[in-house]
This record gives sequence, structure tokens and C-alpha cells, in this order.
Amino acid sequence: MMLGKRFDLMAVKGYDRSLSRKSIKRALREKFSSCGEVSQVELYAHKRNRESAFACFFISGQGAKEKALQLNGSDMGGFKLVVEYAYRSKPHRRRDIPIGLPPLRERLSDPNWREKYYSRYRTRSRLCNVEKKKEE
Repeated sequence: MMLGKRFDLMAVKGYDRSLSRKSIKRALREKFSSCGEVSQVELYAHKRNRESAFACFFISGQGAKEKALQLNGSDMGGFKLVVEYAYRSKPHRRRDIPIGLPPLRERLSDPNWREKYYSRYRTRSRLCNVEKKKEE
């Protein structure tokens, strides 16, 4: 997915489940690529009830959701597709907060590691749950 774009999540049922996962993903991507940019095609199935299997994918582009919904009831390999709209995602953006911690050795050797580590990020964004030591 690209940053700053909105994607619509679509759900599909009714495809041929006897094919391999890779073949199903490729067929769905090809089928819906005429509607817009398709990304992250995923297949889901209940362990005990294979009849409840469905696929989800993200689609973006001008009128992509409407075009994909028009393919509801269309034929794919002799099977009738059921296409449903799930939801619209929020735009993806970069995060300015740190995602990891310094190495354990550094944290154990320096009692003020937290202050040094988070001081770089104070001006960029608000940090949550950062405790400062009280000077007594």
C-alpha cells in the first residue's frame, strides 16, 4: 500500500476453492485489476466449514469500489462471484515515534537511557506513557 492513499476493502465469495491458494489470488487479482489498483489479496476459510471461505482485497482508484461491485454475479471459471463492500480505510501515514528500543546492553549500562532516547522525538510528535524521573 502507498502512503496517503485511501483503499476500499472488498470481500468475495463463490470462487473455485479446489484451486491452489496462489492460483485463486492470481485469478482474483486479474479479475478485479480492471476496476482499479488491487493489493493484499488474502484468503480466509474456517477449519471445519470450507463452505464459508471468502477472500478480501484492497482496491483503490477513481470509482474502483463501484466497478468492483458491478462484478457481483459475474462468472469466474464457472463459478458465480458474490462481491461485497467491507469498509474504507484511513489514509496511511508515516509515524514519527520510535518503533523499537535501544539494545538491552545499552539500557542496562545507562540509567538515563530513556531520557536520551526519547529526547530526539519530543519535537516531532507527542509520546505516550513516557515517565520522567522526578528530581528530589
